[in-house]
Amino acid sequence: MKKIKELSLILSGMVLGIAIVYSPTIYAATTSLLGTKVDKVMTVKLNTKKIGDAVVINGTSYLPVRATANAFKAGVVLNSTEINLTSDVDIDPGFSVTPNVPVSDAAEVERLVKVDGEKHKIGLKIKNKKEDILMDEFYIDDAQKRIDVYNNVPLIDGKVRADIQPELDRLNGVISLSKSEMDKHKVELADLESQLAALK
Repeated sequence: MKKIKELSLILSGMVLGIAIVYSPTIYAATTSLLGTKVDKVMTVKLNTKKIGDAVVINGTSYLPVRATANAFKAGVVLNSTEINLTSDVDIDPGFSVTPNVPVSDAAEVERLVKVDGEKHKIGLKIKNKKEDILMDEFYIDDAQKRIDVYNNVPLIDGKVRADIQPELDRLNGVISLSKSEMDKHKVELADLESQLAALK
């Protein structure tokens, strides 16, 4: 009897958690889930660490909202009609959510979750690589502006002042290195985007 009560509480939490994401389309399904037989309970892990248990009903797993939110360092705010999750982390374009399609094969569920995890990792790498390219562009632009300023300094006997030449050489070196780094980062970005496209 105690296990049935615990399971009812877990099931209610799962239904509520899923309802916040799919409330318009799942309303009828959630009411029909009450009292439905739980097929099994599966351990949910994040990077091999257990964060909670998910119940599986008709081939669909339902995660506990608070445990999942805590694992991703998201805030949970409850009111009488909804649950709001808050996070300082932007959702990355490389991250997608596995469609809520009934899947009876646990191995397929595991594969889909793994693919989503890989998409998220690659998405973060893509974001970082784009930031690297922006920094390369900034260094090139900044160095070129400084060179332009130095080039406007009056010449002495038709030559660049001796104290300016080392700085001009350094800035040209910055531009050359930044262009080389940017080319490398663009190749790496293209490779990551290919990896992301290949994930299915």
